[in-house]
Amino acid sequence: MKKIVSTLLVVVILLNFIFCGRVQATNTTLTDDITSNTITGKDLEGLISESKVDYAGQATKVLTSALGFNMSGTFAVIGSLLVRLINLFPYLIRGLMSITIGDYFTIQRAVFNEIGLFNIDYFNLEDSYTIGSHSHAKTITTNSIAKSIRNSVAQSYYTFRLIAIAISLLVLIYVGIRMALSTVSEDKAKYKNMLISWAESILLLFFMHYIIAIILNVGNIFSNFMYNFKSILDANGGISFEVKTLYEIDSKLLTLTGWSYACYSVVYWLLIYIQSKFYFMYLKRVIVVGFLIFISPIITITYPIDKVGDNKAQAFSIWSHELMINVAIQPIHALIYLIFMYTAGEIAETSIWVALTFLLILTKVEKIILQLFNLKNVTSLRPVGDQKNK
Repeated sequence: MKKIVSTLLVVVILLNFIFCGRVQATNTTLTDDITSNTITGKDLEGLISESKVDYAGQATKVLTSALGFNMSGTFAVIGSLLVRLINLFPYLIRGLMSITIGDYFTIQRAVFNEIGLFNIDYFNLEDSYTIGSHSHAKTITTNSIAKSIRNSVAQSYYTFRLIAIAISLLVLIYVGIRMALSTVSEDKAKYKNMLISWAESILLLFFMHYIIAIILNVGNIFSNFMYNFKSILDANGGISFEVKTLYEIDSKLLTLTGWSYACYSVVYWLLIYIQSKFYFMYLKRVIVVGFLIFISPIITITYPIDKVGDNKAQAFSIWSHELMINVAIQPIHALIYLIFMYTAGEIAETSIWVALTFLLILTKVEKIILQLFNLKNVTSLRPVGDQKNK
C-alpha cells in the first residue's frame, strides 16, 4: 500500500511539473492582483499581520491554483491530468503529418492541391508547380519524398514501356504464325481480329502518356478553378471552419483548465481524426495513381487478348475508370469544401459542434455525388471501414 501511495505521489508531482498552471504577474499591488479564486487581499493582510485566517479553506484554493486547475474534486483533478497526458497522442499525429509533407496539414490544403506530396502530376519533374491562375496563382514547392516518388514512377513507366514493346512484338509474331498455319476460316477471322486489336494496342501504347497527361490536365484545370474561387472568398474576408477551429482550439488548450479543457480536447481529437483520415486517403491516392501510371504499358498488352472473347477490353476499361475517378475526386472534395466549410466558418462563431458536423459529412456527400454519376463501385479511395458499407 505504501508503494502504491508513493508511486501516485511521484506521478502527481511529475505531472505537476510537466503540466504546470500559468503564472500571471502585474505591476499592481498585491492586494489588487489577488483574484477571487485564490487568497483574497484581506486574507493576505491577515497573514502578514499574523491574524486568524481560514487556513483549511485557503489551503484548498492554494492547492487548486498550484495544480493549475480551476475545478474542485479529486476525480476532476486526476481526470484533467489524464486528459492532458492523452492529448500528447493527437499532438504527435499532427506533428508526424506535418513532418512528412514538410508543412502543416489541413484538409483545406489537401483538397485545393496546396501540398506538394499529394500532387499527382507525375509528368512534372520540376521542384515546384503552380496552382491557380492570374492574380491568384501560387507556387508550391515539392519536398524530397514527392520527388522520390515521381522519379520512381517515371523510371518504372519507362521500364514497363520497353517491356510492353518487346512483348507486343512477340504477340505479333505469335499471331502471324497462327494466321499462317490456320486452315479453318473461323480461326483465320479470329486471328485477323486479334491482329487488328494488336494494332490498336500498339497505338494505345505509344499514345498512353498523352492520354494520362490529358486526364491529369483536366483534373488540374478544375482544381485551379476551385482554388481561384477559394482565393476570391479569402480576399473578401472568408475563412474556413477548419482553420478557424484549429486556431481557436490551439489557444484554448493553452489557457483553459478543468472540464472546459476536456471539452475542447474532445473537439481537438475529433478534428485530428478527420484530418488523419483525409491525410491517409490522399496519400493512398498518390500511391494508387502512381501505380496506375507505371503499369499502364502492361495494360496495353492485355488489350488484344481481352477483345478476342467479347470484343471488350475489360482491363483497359477498369484502368481508365480508376484513373479518372482518382483524378476527379480532388476537385469534387474542393467543391464540397467550398460549399460546406466556408458556410460552417460563420456557424463556428456560435456553435463549434454544429460546424464540426460538416467535416464529418464531407465524405458522405462525396459518396452521394459519386452515386449520382454512377460511380459508386469505385474503391480506390474508400477507407477500409467503408468498403463493407457499399
